[in-house]
Amino acid sequence: VARLFEQLPPLDCVVHNACVLWKNQHDAGGAIQQINTDIPLALARHVRGGGTQIFIGDADPTTDPDFSAYSASKITLRTAIPKLAAELIPQWRVHLLEISALLRAPTESVEHFEALRA
Repeated sequence: VARLFEQLPPLDCVVHNACVLWKNQHDAGGAIQQINTDIPLALARHVRGGGTQIFIGDADPTTDPDFSAYSASKITLRTAIPKLAAELIPQWRVHLLEISALLRAPTESVEHFEALRA
C-alpha cells in the first residue's frame, strides 16, 4: 500500500467507495470486512497530500441475518471514523457519508424497501 501511494502525486480529495454486499456464505476469509472496512481505513493512512477524505457508509445497515457480515462491516466503519479523523487532522478532514436505500436488494420486499426510502 505504501509503495502504491508513493507512486501517486499528492492528492487533495479521496473518496473511499469500495464495497461489497454479499450473503454471509460468500464471505470466505472475512473478505467483506477487509473490502468494506479494513482496506479503506489502511489506505486513508497512506495517502499523500491533504484535504478531504470521504468514506461511504450505510445509514441503515440491514438486519437480515444473511447479510450480517455486511452490516457489521459498515457499523465497524462508522465507529472507526472518529478515531481516524482525530489521527489525520490537520492534514486531512475525514467525513463519513451514510447513504440510505438507493436500490432494492433482490431478497428485499418492495414494502420494506419503500418504508426505508420513506
